[in-house]
Amino acid sequence: MSLGKKSILGFSVLNVVMIVLLIIDLTNLTSLDWLSTLLTFVGIAITLSYILYVKQKIITPLKQLSKCTAGCLRH
Repeated sequence: MSLGKKSILGFSVLNVVMIVLLIIDLTNLTSLDWLSTLLTFVGIAITLSYILYVKQKIITPLKQLSKCTAGCLRH
């Protein structure tokens, strides 16, 4: 498994954990607990945006470079 796939898998697991915590938090919602709910939503949004950023800026160009290099080595 490549580093990019491990990174995305790790962040996906983190998102699942955060969603579970969010569900637990929503069931115990009291006066000041809304802050932890808000922070959980922000954490999920940041994690998802980071995954998309890494995929777009790092993983996709590396795959393109790998394909190009493999093609050049065959000729």
